[in-house]
Amino acid sequence: MSFDRQVVHALVDEGLVTDADLARAEAQAEEKGVSLPEALTGMRVVDHDHILKATARQLGLEFRATLDIDEIEVDLTLDLRSSFTKEQRMLPLWHKGVTIEVGISDPLNLDGLDSLRLMFGVPLVPIIVPERVLLDAINKVFDRRAGAAKVLEGMDEEQVVNVDASDEGLDFDIDETDDEAPIIRLVNSVLAQAVRDRASDIHIEPFERHIAIRFRVDGVLYEIAQPPKRFHASVSSRVKVMAGLDIAEKRIPQDGRIKLKVAGREIDIRLSTLPTSFGERIVMRLLDKTAVLKDLEHIGMGASVLDHVNDVITRSYGIILVTGPTGSGK
Repeated sequence: MSFDRQVVHALVDEGLVTDADLARAEAQAEEKGVSLPEALTGMRVVDHDHILKATARQLGLEFRATLDIDEIEVDLTLDLRSSFTKEQRMLPLWHKGVTIEVGISDPLNLDGLDSLRLMFGVPLVPIIVPERVLLDAINKVFDRRAGAAKVLEGMDEEQVVNVDASDEGLDFDIDETDDEAPIIRLVNSVLAQAVRDRASDIHIEPFERHIAIRFRVDGVLYEIAQPPKRFHASVSSRVKVMAGLDIAEKRIPQDGRIKLKVAGREIDIRLSTLPTSFGERIVMRLLDKTAVLKDLEHIGMGASVLDHVNDVITRSYGIILVTGPTGSGK
């Protein structure tokens, strides 16, 4: 029995496909020259996710309907081109023990897995992921990696410098800053990129071997860079200097404010530090003082939603609730 037939019979055993469905699918497959699973999805008896789940069970592999971008180890893609990952429909996700788990939409793509195995030199464990989810993750990972490359361009260990407190209490115009100190350029690059990306928050979190720099955009947290851990003390000191905080105090939380000007826009930043086992975690909330109120037509609603909202707000009774987490844009 072919593997496709094993997958389909597994769906029959689960009650998702009837004998009548199977008979019709066999006729369709023969008539159109497609596989049985393709015939079933074409008839809309089952969807692609059902096929992938059954395939995963037959192969003894894990199936994931979604991927958390923040869990993916971006550094695993540093030697990969996005074109390769898209063509092969696979993406290295994270280390697990001595193995690397790889998201893949076609578990029978053995050549692609062999190429990755040769590159990493460790055993790979495939995780089956829907193609649309995998391609979305690939796009987001490589977008964030491109941002990281710009932020970290030209920096190396010898360039890490001490930060003095000469700027304490001042406003900062990033566009007019010509300081060559690498840490100042790094922090300025992160802040400028956050404004360009319309980020509402910046998270700087230290780990054992690296720092995670994340932006919250439209309510979703994205990792944009992973500088080496050796930069953390200088980055932390620089932003604390800008916020007028005590750079010597690292054992208790501190709160401060920074006033920035980026591309002519005045940005207020509320900054909080929190001691952790690997160093101070920093969270910055960005508030654009030059932002103006927008008409309903310009806040991103689809046409059908906009029509519905316009209809509702003209009524003389009722209540409209606008809900969502902090920073979501209520």
